[in-house]
Amino acid sequence: MVTYQRARWKHWVRYFGLTIMVFLNISMIMSNLELHYRHRPLALGQELASYGIVFFFDLAILMPLIFEVDTVRITSDRVILSTLLWRAKLRWEEIVAFNNPIWLAFAVLRTRSCFYLINKHDVGPWDELLQTICFKTGRPAN
Repeated sequence: MVTYQRARWKHWVRYFGLTIMVFLNISMIMSNLELHYRHRPLALGQELASYGIVFFFDLAILMPLIFEVDTVRITSDRVILSTLLWRAKLRWEEIVAFNNPIWLAFAVLRTRSCFYLINKHDVGPWDELLQTICFKTGRPAN
């Protein structure tokens, strides 16, 4: 079994970021409920703008935090991916696509049920991991 893992301090920083994002979502909803309870609601435009900003932050920050892979373990018959919230044990046949765009800091590993983001700068050695995944899946990284 070969293990590729990012630095532990980077892993714990992501837990901190996840906590901040969850509290941001909860505090925004609770703040609006409190305003409605006190009969001083925001104007509809202001409320929609605030929810739009939180939605943007969720897409830009929370989604990569949740789907980014912390540890990749390679065995002869499967790959084990650990994220912040779960661990996936995938057979090599379950991988539908593996994309490695040059312009993106993440490589995208897709299965039928989910996708995983592998940070090229954190999980290393990257070239060795890239070659192993391409060899085991039998397809080049796009």
